[in-house]
Amino acid sequence: MHTSRMIRGELSGAVISCFLLTACATTQGEGTDGKDATRELGSSAAEQESDRARASSPSQEELAQEAQLALDMFLRDQKVLFAKGESEFELGLQVTTDSRRNVRFGETIVPALSQQTSSLSVQLRYGLTDDLEVSLRLPYSVDRTEVDYAFLSSATSLQDRRDSGIGDAQVRLRYQLVREMGYRPDLAIALLYKADTADDGNGSGDQSIGLGATVVKTIDPAVFFLQTQYTYATAVDGVQRGANYALQFGSGFSLNDRVGYSIRYGLSYTERTSVGDLGIRGTSQLAGNLMFGTTVQLSRNMFFEPMLSVGITEEAPDAGFSFSLTF
Repeated sequence: MHTSRMIRGELSGAVISCFLLTACATTQGEGTDGKDATRELGSSAAEQESDRARASSPSQEELAQEAQLALDMFLRDQKVLFAKGESEFELGLQVTTDSRRNVRFGETIVPALSQQTSSLSVQLRYGLTDDLEVSLRLPYSVDRTEVDYAFLSSATSLQDRRDSGIGDAQVRLRYQLVREMGYRPDLAIALLYKADTADDGNGSGDQSIGLGATVVKTIDPAVFFLQTQYTYATAVDGVQRGANYALQFGSGFSLNDRVGYSIRYGLSYTERTSVGDLGIRGTSQLAGNLMFGTTVQLSRNMFFEPMLSVGITEEAPDAGFSFSLTF
């Protein structure tokens, strides 16, 4: 009897001990599971936040594309940049100053002449196809000329004058013949027509047609280009303005995905103006300009480009400054 009670007591104690151990283990397991669940929730939230950050920030490919676009914008007058249906509007302002001595206008010699020209222009570019684009440009200019004194061999007289008004409208078609690939450069041709739409004193007074070609080659991180153009003007009342031959070459490079720099040199030669079969002395010109520009991407589709021009030859304007805003 006594032995039976002892066995029952030991069994009861063992059962109680097992129950307590099980309860402790369960409590510890629940605590561990709770910590693990909390840790998993925190990790999931961090991953979601990281995914959102990656989605909102541009990829390396997108940054490279924006950098290339900022670099290409300084070539918008040299190559086709817009696909079919795409368009761009450009607002530009250009100011040039020029001072010369002993300038000859036919038989008229002007010992000292100072001229300042300001031109505000609007331009629209539109992609007709992926390889063909058209642009329309209309300027408004203010031209102020000051003559200190003149020695005249005829009854004609010169005096200080100020002209302002609408300039000559220009239409340009540009076609991309070859796209750059490997060692092969971009090749584009252009057809330019200038209409006689200017108010008196603000244009050439005639119509002209031009044909040009441009070669563009990328050598990372820079882009190089060479452009040539020939322009022929129509005769007006027996007066034939000389043909013009233009050459321009330069390069540009990206500082980062928002800013690009460019430098270019332009050389332009205009033949003598003729009346009938006679050429007028002093009307041919050779003008060379060195230009420095910066292209800044203000937003995804808006660019600002200031440019400084310095005259290299005697017949080129002394200095010029321009800026354009494209969007």
